[in-house]
Amino acid sequence: FYTNERRYTEAEKIHLRALAIREKASPRTHSDIAQSKCNLAVVYHSRGDYAKASELYRASLKIWEEAAGKPSEDYEIVVSNYADLLRSVGQVRKAHQLEVHARKRRAG
Repeated sequence: FYTNERRYTEAEKIHLRALAIREKASPRTHSDIAQSKCNLAVVYHSRGDYAKASELYRASLKIWEEAAGKPSEDYEIVVSNYADLLRSVGQVRKAHQLEVHARKRRAG
């Protein structure tokens, strides 16, 4: 909500708190932590803090990729968001490679 309203400071506080709670309550590879990292990455991405967003997108992807089974819809969202970020900073090839990797994971 706050991110959509461009209230990034409030959004950051809420997502940092959610991440801290989830990190205390769950194993580090739990999908809730991956989701929280993605949510926080979206805040940083939206306000132009690409370094922080990139780090969090990568951390979220790592958790999703370590999960067993086919990639989830949440994994696809992280891939899409991170690829958009990469394109916005001129890393088009890296974005393409990420998307190809995700397609291969989907195919099994």
